[in-house]
Amino acid sequence: MKHHLAALAGSLALAGCTKGCGSSEIAIPDTPEGTVTTVAHQLSRNRPRVVWDALPNSWQSDVKGLLRTARDSYDRDLYTKGLKVSQKVVKVLESQRELIFGLLDDPSLAPMLKDPVTKDRAKLGQAYDLSVHMMKTLVRSDLATHRGLKEADVGAFLADEGATLMQDLRSLAALYAADAEEMSGFERSLQSLGNLRAERVSGDAQSATVRVTAQGRPKELGPEELELTRVEGRWVPAEMDEDWQSTMDQARTSLARVESLTESDKQKVLQALESVDAGLSALLEASTPEAFKQAAMGMSASLGARIMAMPQILR
Repeated sequence: MKHHLAALAGSLALAGCTKGCGSSEIAIPDTPEGTVTTVAHQLSRNRPRVVWDALPNSWQSDVKGLLRTARDSYDRDLYTKGLKVSQKVVKVLESQRELIFGLLDDPSLAPMLKDPVTKDRAKLGQAYDLSVHMMKTLVRSDLATHRGLKEADVGAFLADEGATLMQDLRSLAALYAADAEEMSGFERSLQSLGNLRAERVSGDAQSATVRVTAQGRPKELGPEELELTRVEGRWVPAEMDEDWQSTMDQARTSLARVESLTESDKQKVLQALESVDAGLSALLEASTPEAFKQAAMGMSASLGARIMAMPQILR
């Protein structure tokens, strides 16, 4: 199976139930075919926590360690200001929705609104609301705070906020399934997970080949075979096991680059965030689409100059 690590990263970043549903640990079978079936079926029910519970203990520790490292690497002032700005963006999008949609009558936007995804105003409004809700879910989560990065319960995050985000993504996919192939494909993939069946065809106590079949999978492709490896009592994709350590090393290297900011660089970033904050305040004060447009143009010009002054590493 391809892109195991990308799928895992997406689930951790996000991490048909409401907040609190499935917050307890999900039991993972000790067989390779049982593991594959359980993970697939739980994901089809919008329960991304299963990805976390299926990880070996040491892998969970690696992820927790990365979050602690991130917390120590990110300057508290920058992180706090960045969170404040992010929350303000959500406030603007929520409170100024009517003005933002009023801008759609601007002739300069006419070419963009001919796209199948944007020309239907009703759908666009629903997509807008879902997108804002996803942003709001993220900026209000424990992981959004500097302290929360160190004390985060990844399993609980995926069970609560992760499930909410997954449901919103599916709603977006359903909304545009007829207009965008990638949207319909996303929903079909999740639905097929609910029908997935796994059968062990070979292997021993430490490795196994599992044949996977699911309704909706093109017949010409035939069944898919997954190579799994047993790590600390958990069955994981063999390719994922091979790449895990290098992926963790790359993540730590990236965090080390953030930690290298000088005081001068920090001040430049803070000034850019202050510029955004001031621009957002102007957007909140706007009372007409034209006033909103002028405030947005002013913020863009000011921010552009600030960004050019920022350290190259953060551009």
